[in-house]
Amino acid sequence: RYGLTPTVTFTPTGQTTMTLRYEYLHDSRTADRGLTSFQGLPADVDVTTYFGDPDGSRVNADVHVASGTVAHQVGALMLRNHTLVANYDRSYQNFVPGVVTASKAHVTLTAYNNATRRPNLFNQTDFTRRFVADGVSHTVLAGVELGRQLTDNFRNTGYFGSATSVQVPYLNPLTSAASFR
Repeated sequence: RYGLTPTVTFTPTGQTTMTLRYEYLHDSRTADRGLTSFQGLPADVDVTTYFGDPDGSRVNADVHVASGTVAHQVGALMLRNHTLVANYDRSYQNFVPGVVTASKAHVTLTAYNNATRRPNLFNQTDFTRRFVADGVSHTVLAGVELGRQLTDNFRNTGYFGSATSVQVPYLNPLTSAASFR
């Protein structure tokens, strides 16, 4: 994983500040759905046991976020506007350990993959006014936020031949036999 977030702030006048920011995050790693259970308790296997195919179980994410904020003081009134544009692109594919046979000879695996794209646009404008009345400090805040977020999500079931699950040896639960459709 790595990320980068350069930010710059300008002060064009004593009453105005402008902040521009861009954030990029990249995440690529092995997806691990953890251990299964047996008779209501965690399975008695080494915690490093991987169920499925570690090479075929990936999480990938790329996030791009750009934002800008302008704040302007007019006497006792602060006007602030913040705009954010973001795109989240995430996918993962993994194997899920399930039922262990009564003899502990096998464990059932299922698999799936998922892809999500999510663009965002948000704008928030607010006004803040601080004042003292009858010796009591007050802050009044009013504002509005408008936004739009779209989601494009797609999921595929993993197949082991024509079946949606497979039994693998309990003590060696690795398989790369899944195809996704």
